[in-house]
Amino acid sequence: MRTWRFSLSLAAVTVCTGLGLVRALPLGQAPNQAELVTQTVAGVKFSTLPGFVLERVNPADRTDSYVALTFDSLGRLVVSKEQDYPRILLDNDKDGILESEQVITEAVRNCQGLWFDGPTLYAACTEAGADPVPPSPRPPDDPITPGRGTGRGGMAGRTAASPKPQTQTPATGKGEQPAGIFRMTDTTGDGRADSFDMVARSIGGIQEHGPHAIRRAPDGSYAFLSGNHATLPRDLIDPRSPIINDKDAQFLPYLQNFGRSMDTSLHSAVYLWKPKLEKFSVLFGGNRNAYDFAYNLAGEAFLFDSDMEWDINMPWYREVRTVHGIPGGNYGYRDGSGKYPEYYIDSLPPLREVGRGSPVGMEFYTSYAYPRQFFDNLFEADWSRGRLLYTALTPKGATYSARSDRAEFVHGEPFNITDVEVAPDGMLYFTTGGRSTTGGVWRLRYKGTAEAPPDMTGILAVVRQPQPLSSWGWAAIENVKASMGASFATELERLARDAKAEGADRARAVYEMQRHGAPPDAALLTALLKDGDAGVRAAAVFAAGVQGGQAAEGAAKAQAGVAAAALKDADPMVRRRAA
Repeated sequence: MRTWRFSLSLAAVTVCTGLGLVRALPLGQAPNQAELVTQTVAGVKFSTLPGFVLERVNPADRTDSYVALTFDSLGRLVVSKEQDYPRILLDNDKDGILESEQVITEAVRNCQGLWFDGPTLYAACTEAGADPVPPSPRPPDDPITPGRGTGRGGMAGRTAASPKPQTQTPATGKGEQPAGIFRMTDTTGDGRADSFDMVARSIGGIQEHGPHAIRRAPDGSYAFLSGNHATLPRDLIDPRSPIINDKDAQFLPYLQNFGRSMDTSLHSAVYLWKPKLEKFSVLFGGNRNAYDFAYNLAGEAFLFDSDMEWDINMPWYREVRTVHGIPGGNYGYRDGSGKYPEYYIDSLPPLREVGRGSPVGMEFYTSYAYPRQFFDNLFEADWSRGRLLYTALTPKGATYSARSDRAEFVHGEPFNITDVEVAPDGMLYFTTGGRSTTGGVWRLRYKGTAEAPPDMTGILAVVRQPQPLSSWGWAAIENVKASMGASFATELERLARDAKAEGADRARAVYEMQRHGAPPDAALLTALLKDGDAGVRAAAVFAAGVQGGQAAEGAAKAQAGVAAAALKDADPMVRRRAA
């Protein structure tokens, strides 16, 4: 009987959609294959753009599977070894090869997200050696709790007091290891974490669809990405968050897959820590299962989202996609046939689609070691296709346009890339591994004629600092701030007001004032709303929005007035931010 009902429903959906079971899935070679140059490194065949060479930077006989990487505040490369502890990779003899390693802590393992704030590592991991937590059924009255386990806690923001460590009740019997966001600090400077606590419990364990990336957000706080089998406890989420209480009202009952992926609009959501509330706010959700997200120089969020392989050749199949994460956005992923079409008024379309694949790490390149044409380009890694895609983003209305030809920066056979980040030397570094495969660490070096770096004297060292939201980039700005003293704020304000200066520098001045403890006042923001550069006006609205969410009632009203005035701006991006 169940089979008969399923077949009848499938036929009904097929007839009603008028699409049938057809869908073209282009899986051909890289569209820019002709311009790529082939090289073989450590027995692996790679193709790269002309002028670039790929180098292995850990010993060829070190084939550990690495699933994530980052660079700490001192610029050291830190990796997560699959099913093992996070560790620093070291080049003790300074020959360019990371021949040794130092384990940071044995308290956690199999970290899917790594991020440093000064000497403190925040990581999305499994707690090593802890007693299993018994699975808990989904509370029937909690529409956003689709996983297993319970917990509470909080995640410390840059300006907020640290929450009390979560206490664990020892458990016996079958269950899962405690997982979530952990905070580990090296207080002595020896590279070993000597304090440890869980600051946010995850409902759903660490795995390919569980808790993922952690990054510094453009407001200076923290942001966290979950997969489609994980979320945060309800008491950690601001109840005023958008999308968490969205209800579906679909005309046709939709078909479930043979196994449920998720059943709420919080599929693979990005959460922002709100220091004043000591809770997370949901920024946007409704994705399939994104592993990483990144911010461009303007502070706009993007993620690289997966497809659902069970849906291939179904009318509702959605390709791997690049998503511009609009605050409050719902991207319409639902189980089975219930996915929202792009034209639904309460859903948002992707920036682009790139066929089949397994999206993993992503990064914006805002450094100076590569030619300027790649500045602020988006790089997206694909594990199963062995490719690193790249695209420039061009402002278009309230969003951006991207190249649609799926151009590849690197292609490997095999190339089981897992993560990508920009190092202090300005080069892209990759890890490989995943699912117990052979792994390593790689660097992409530009061997062409280097362009002259921009002027970095005085206050320009702040507004032109590479990778400003990275751990090491943030630390560099803090060092300049300490050396400048009181002139830090005054020089940034002077630059922001200077109509003859470059618009990008002036916008960065506003962002860095807000992030680094010298927030622009309402008078400055009001003046900047009259500026001729849309990027400067957008930065002013951003700062007003951040301050409005953190300030006391009187100050919040002043910032709300700035945003209200921007609703009449001629530029769609400025108006969207003001809304």
